[in-house]
Amino acid sequence: MKRAPTNQSREHGAALLEVLVTILLVAFGLLGLAGLISRSYIGEIEATQRAQALMLIQDMIGRIESNRRNASLYFTASAVGGSTQNCSAIVITSSATLVTRDLCDWGNLIAGVNERIGGTTTAVLPGASGCVIANDLDTLAAETTGLAVAVAWQANTPTVAPNSATYAALGCGSGVLPDERYRRVVTMPVNIGSLSASAVAP
Repeated sequence: MKRAPTNQSREHGAALLEVLVTILLVAFGLLGLAGLISRSYIGEIEATQRAQALMLIQDMIGRIESNRRNASLYFTASAVGGSTQNCSAIVITSSATLVTRDLCDWGNLIAGVNERIGGTTTAVLPGASGCVIANDLDTLAAETTGLAVAVAWQANTPTVAPNSATYAALGCGSGVLPDERYRRVVTMPVNIGSLSASAVAP
């Protein structure tokens, strides 16, 4: 003959169910927290990479402004920074060789010549490249040289691919990655006033 469940066994069953529900809720909460931490970490990496790209851009802008008479010579036919080069072999004898040396030094910075992990050169920005092109949004007078300095690199997560049709500088580093949605580009326009002989005459 079966014994009817007592009130005590019913209470134990209800308590066990409450414990299971609590464990389930805590598990969902921990999963959500893990996802939040992961997204926060990715955002921190993106911010660090953008800050590094901006420092590289400012470095090139400083070089151009120091040699502003030859600003237009800094335009790059192709992206620089794929690998480190021996820039000390470039002897500066003219404005053209100074520009070549500046671009070589900048390319080395992009390639991470000063960054090492275990004795190996490692760029802070993976797959990074730099470009100096004519600023297609420049609307200033003809007495200025409109430039756009850009740095591109490979990110860890996909997003909308940069569209060079809206701004030519966004095309820096294009065609290298198998998926353009992973390419990030930071650009900065700069306008260099032309220095003519009459402008600097006393």
